[in-house]
Order: sequence, then structure tokens, then C-alpha cells
Amino acid sequence: MTDYRELIEKTIEREIGVLGRDRAIKVAQDTKGIKVKDDGTVDNYVGDGKEQLGRVIEAYADIASVARLIIKKELKPFFQENSDLEKPDVLK
Repeated sequence: MTDYRELIEKTIEREIGVLGRDRAIKVAQDTKGIKVKDDGTVDNYVGDGKEQLGRVIEAYADIASVARLIIKKELKPFFQENSDLEKPDVLK
């Protein structure tokens, strides 16, 4: 079963392909409440996973607004397969 940590990591992985490893990881590491290792994996996050996923998506969207649409499309199958996970507002 997929969880929010995995979705955050998939989002980081996606942005590594767009922004490059260093920049994509730095953006995630600078996102309040999320601790991201240098390899792009999520060490932990504080609070609600849905909110943290939304924050990291917003951080990437601040760099390139199209990121929100691309990430939404990329994560859609994970939300369909895991109906117990709620989408953050940024993906609705």
C-alpha cells in the first residue's frame, strides 16, 4: 500500500528529472516540516502527510507552475489504487 511518504518521494523523483538532482532535493529539503536525505528519500515529516505532500508540490510549483499539473497526472494512479489516501487541496 502506498503512503504519503512514498508519494512525496515520487514527487521528488519526478522533479529530479526536471530540475536536476541537487536543485530538486534542495527544494524538498527547504520545505517546512519535511526532512529529506541527500539521496531524495524522506527521512520523516511532521504532521499530516496530505498537508506535507501539498507543501512539497507547492514548493515545486513556485519554481514552475506546470509542475502542479504534471505531478497531479503522475500521482493520479496512486490515488486511484489507494482510495484511503486523500488528495491535498493543490491536486484537487
